[in-house]
Amino acid sequence: LDLKKKLGEKTFHKLQSFSHLANKGTGSGHPNDQERVSKALQEHIHSNKPYDIEYLGLTKDNEYRWIHASGKLVPQEAGQPQYMAGVMTDIHTSKIAELEHQVMIENYRTIFDHVAVGIAKTNEKGTIIEANNTLADLLHMDLAQLNKLPINSLIHADDLEIDKHQLAQLREGKLHHYTVE
Repeated sequence: LDLKKKLGEKTFHKLQSFSHLANKGTGSGHPNDQERVSKALQEHIHSNKPYDIEYLGLTKDNEYRWIHASGKLVPQEAGQPQYMAGVMTDIHTSKIAELEHQVMIENYRTIFDHVAVGIAKTNEKGTIIEANNTLADLLHMDLAQLNKLPINSLIHADDLEIDKHQLAQLREGKLHHYTVE
C-alpha cells in the first residue's frame, strides 16, 4: 500500500511531520503546554480519564502547529498497558480561526461596554436584548430595567416613523444597522 499515493503528497507530508510526536511523548510540544499534556497523560494512565487534548506540537520542520490528540491505553492480558492507541489531528487552521474569533469577541465586548455612546441591541420584534451601561446611565435606568423594554419606548414620537422605515429596510437586507438619536 503506497500511502503517499493514497493520501496525496500534502497529507502524506503532514502525516510524516507529526509522526515523530507519537514516539517523543510530551517533550515535543510547546513549553507552555508540556506540563498540561503530561498531566493529561498521567491522569489517563492512573485513573483511566480519557486522553483528549489540544496543544501546540513541534513538527519535524521545527514549526509549532495545533494538534488534537486522543488515545487509550491498550492493556496486555495481565492488565498492564501494552501500548497506547490514538489519533493525532492537525487542527491548526481551525484553532487559529477560533482564537482570532475569541479576540474579536473580546474587542467587541470592550468597545460595547466602554464606548461613550449608548448602544442597545434588539431582537426582530424591537425588544431590547442587550444595552450598555452608557445607555443605562443616559436614561437614568439600570440595565435590568432597560433590557426587555421595547426600543420604541425610548424613541421620541416624532422619530417613530423614521425608525419604522429604517427597521423595514433592515429586515429587507437593505441596511445592516441603523442609528436613532
